Formats: sequence, structure tokens, C-alpha cells
Amino acid sequence: MFVAIMAPNRLRFAHDDLLSATKEEEAQAEETYVSSCGRYDFLGDTVVHHVEMSLFPKFGTNTKRYHRLGSGSRISASNRRHAKTAPCFPG
Repeated sequence: MFVAIMAPNRLRFAHDDLLSATKEEEAQAEETYVSSCGRYDFLGDTVVHHVEMSLFPKFGTNTKRYHRLGSGSRISASNRRHAKTAPCFPG
């Protein structure tokens, strides 16, 4: 499983070189993006993400989310049962 979430209309760095970003540009980029990846298991109405890598260093190893199947192959996940949104941040 791989998740990447970013805010719409993120600001671009002034230069094309990632290593030449200012501290302010780096902070803004970090505040508007999160990603993680790892294996997962479906256990009843929950999915447990076994996070192996994440932009957020303290994301946790096993993150439990409730899931529901949508149309096609889409799966929605939330930290609350029957939530309308799909928060992907720790909680």
C-alpha cells in the first residue's frame, strides 16, 4: 500500500533544484504533503496498515483504520466507523 496526499495548489519552489530550496519553502512543502507505505491486512471491518516508511517519522508501525468498499476497486479508510471522509493522518 502506498499513500500520497497533498494540498491543492501547492506553491512551487523558486528554483528547479530541490537542494536549493529555502527553509521556508521546505517547511511549506512539508506542511502540505504526507506519504507512507507498507503492507496491510484486512481484519473484519478494519484494515491495519503496517507502515514501513513515512514522511512523518512518528506515524507508527501498525495503524488501524475502518474501511468500506466503494464503487469499482475504490476503498475508503477512516479512523472512525462510518466516517464520510478519509483522514490519513495519525489519530
